[in-house]
Amino acid sequence: MLSNISCELGLSYLTLITGNNGSGKSTLLKIIQKEVTIDQGSITFPNDFSENYFSDSLGYALYGQLTVSENQNVFNFDSSSFFSLKQILKKKVSNLSSGELQKIALNRVLGSDKKWLFFDEPTSHLDHTAKLDFVRFLEQISKIGKKIILATHESELFSNFHSSTVTLGRNDED
Repeated sequence: MLSNISCELGLSYLTLITGNNGSGKSTLLKIIQKEVTIDQGSITFPNDFSENYFSDSLGYALYGQLTVSENQNVFNFDSSSFFSLKQILKKKVSNLSSGELQKIALNRVLGSDKKWLFFDEPTSHLDHTAKLDFVRFLEQISKIGKKIILATHESELFSNFHSSTVTLGRNDED
């Protein structure tokens, strides 16, 4: 349960939300995405805030019995916007690894035209090289005005890049 949170998001191009498991990182993202309502308090959104993409809610919405290529046609997404997926286009989604599914999810979000991009643990299931490639790509898209809010346990990956951090604590005394 989140309480007594006050922060301004989107002041910089990348805002990290960090904290231990169960501290509320994903919940905070869902509140910002308007997927979860709050009981008290208020959230003020910048004027340029609009409907956004949230990688977890989009990425795994695929038909398992279809190939990646067939899903690409059904959901109208570019399979090459960031990670190359040529080697898996003919594979059925049900046969993909977690890392391959994560790459599809990230491609769907990174290929969008939205100004605000939200990610919940986007580097999970990625190998080290893919993680570094992802960080470099975020650096590039932030230079063209995209705002990124990202929940992660791996804040060290972004140590040379991010300009603001929200750290959530967990009160285990309840």
